[in-house]
Amino acid sequence: MKAFNEKIYSNVKKKTHKLIGIIGLYDVNYIGHAAHLSITIGEKKDRGKGLGTEAIKTLLKWAFDELNLHSICLYVFSFNTLAIQCYQNIGFKVIGTKRETYFTEGKYYDEILMDILRTDLKE
Repeated sequence: MKAFNEKIYSNVKKKTHKLIGIIGLYDVNYIGHAAHLSITIGEKKDRGKGLGTEAIKTLLKWAFDELNLHSICLYVFSFNTLAIQCYQNIGFKVIGTKRETYFTEGKYYDEILMDILRTDLKE
């Protein structure tokens, strides 16, 4: 079994077997029943199709039911509005903001902290 600080789930296109994204848990705390989630959908053309939502829901169900976790959090940059909307639709809530921590193309962006509890997960 892979270590939990490694990526543990990937989404592959069925016809081409091309990797389109990676998702995983890290900093799993079994005593506190908490972890961090990380997800990347590589190419823009693969985004907005529900693949990330499906992968996140699958991972969360496994994390809550099999690992007995209670809280999972993630960080997302403020410019990534598609991801923020996806997370909120699943049940994640904004719990904090690290202001202007990311600089790209001449502009600063906030880093948003979101979390979800087992009871927040929308089926």
